[in-house]
Amino acid sequence: MQKPDSFFLSTTGIRHYKENFPEVNKHLNEIFLCVAWHLEEETIQIKEIAHNLRNNYHNNKGRNYNQIRLPFYEDTLKKFN
Repeated sequence: MQKPDSFFLSTTGIRHYKENFPEVNKHLNEIFLCVAWHLEEETIQIKEIAHNLRNNYHNNKGRNYNQIRLPFYEDTLKKFN
């Protein structure tokens, strides 16, 4: 799926969840995909999710906002893997 030492979810990882775990993909879309991108092609949506995930971490480092969104990734991996 993606490199084991990778810190963020890559476009390949997002594509994997989209194909194999639709409930995870739905959750990613709800959290990291802006409404403006919902009508775009799948490749653009995947890039935007990955982009927003990285931006969420770097732009809000140390703020409470991260505590809401970033634990999703670890919780989701435990739940669906």
